[in-house]
Amino acid sequence: MKFFIKTYGCQMNKYEEGIIRRILKREGFVPCSKPEEAQVSIVLTCMVREHAEKRALGFINSKGRGIRVIAGCMAEGRREELEKYADIVVGPDRYRELPSFIRESILKKEFLLKVGTDGEVYEDIFPDTDSSVSSYITVMRGCNNFCSYCIVPYVRGRERSRSVDSILDEVARLAEKGRRYFILIGQNVLAYGDKGTSFSKLLNMVTEIEGVERVSFLTSHPKDVSDEFIDTVAKNSKIVKYFHLPLQSGSDRILNLMNRKYTVAQYLEIINKIRERMPEAVITTDMIVGFPTETEEDYRDTLSIMEKIEFDFAYMFKYSERPFTSASRMKPKVDEETKRRRLKEIISLQTSITHKKLQQELGKVYDILIEDSGSVSMGRTMNNRQVYVERRLAPGKFYRVKISKKTGWKLYGDVFN
Repeated sequence: MKFFIKTYGCQMNKYEEGIIRRILKREGFVPCSKPEEAQVSIVLTCMVREHAEKRALGFINSKGRGIRVIAGCMAEGRREELEKYADIVVGPDRYRELPSFIRESILKKEFLLKVGTDGEVYEDIFPDTDSSVSSYITVMRGCNNFCSYCIVPYVRGRERSRSVDSILDEVARLAEKGRRYFILIGQNVLAYGDKGTSFSKLLNMVTEIEGVERVSFLTSHPKDVSDEFIDTVAKNSKIVKYFHLPLQSGSDRILNLMNRKYTVAQYLEIINKIRERMPEAVITTDMIVGFPTETEEDYRDTLSIMEKIEFDFAYMFKYSERPFTSASRMKPKVDEETKRRRLKEIISLQTSITHKKLQQELGKVYDILIEDSGSVSMGRTMNNRQVYVERRLAPGKFYRVKISKKTGWKLYGDVFN
């Protein structure tokens, strides 16, 4: 049987798409590139924001063929609601059984609900992925933080880590195939721990594998950033000097309601330590406006901290109510018009900051690792900036490049000898 997968949401979902592919191909299923050719249509879903849910349901309604499968976070979060959209609803911890679920659906011709979190980490299953220079590696799954706006602990379960041996084995196998850049991912990678191995130790261990040139990570919770972690990134020449640290709000009152477990002052201290040790570091963040009870003063505090820190980039959203979360029960709510205005304003502010930061890159020289090649090649600097070179360069190789121009959001450079 032919199958087609459409994936929405985070890099964790993209990684797990590869796991599903591996499981199905082992059982004789054949992937195809067009949904209309498939006997099995799988939508890997996200529930972080309502918009992602609507897109996933729209796809399965319009493009799903044959046996329709809804997998991922919506399977756990919506469950019985999805019967009218799919033949099979399967949660993130039940992918090993997907081939048998498909056969059961064909035999019984009835709706199958297969959910429940049970600590699965897919220890022995390495994703089926296209060959490229970089690879995402899941090191842990789930979350224990229970931020009041976030549905992840309810649909992904509690924190659990893959074994060190499994992670290093996967990296070594991919490095032998020519992968050079590895991004270690998890809901909160700083919570990683296996047999006394912290995330900082794991980072160093990955860089020691033959063939590994660069290592980075996503995502880090500010409350778990330690001096040891900052020192590890600063000292190791193979670890990318890039930190994605979601702040979410510039108001201590809102941060407390969000259950973020840090204050603005503590967050600022972390940023200052990173910039003292690594002045070249790129720091990005997430911001939410319109959280329940957010006043104009709270919002102005967010604008103020963004102006003070000057993030290189920010992912910015208006608050989206999610089921199960404690924030969904908080009142008063912020009206949609106010949320839209605040979002527009912080996007405008961050856009100006980002353009200023990119402008400051002109004339700098970097060793970039080429990831994509064509008439225009794309590579990344050691602090994770994308740089385009208007010539064909060899993927997986390093080139010394001088930044020569900025066009919109893109930096362009020339090979520099």
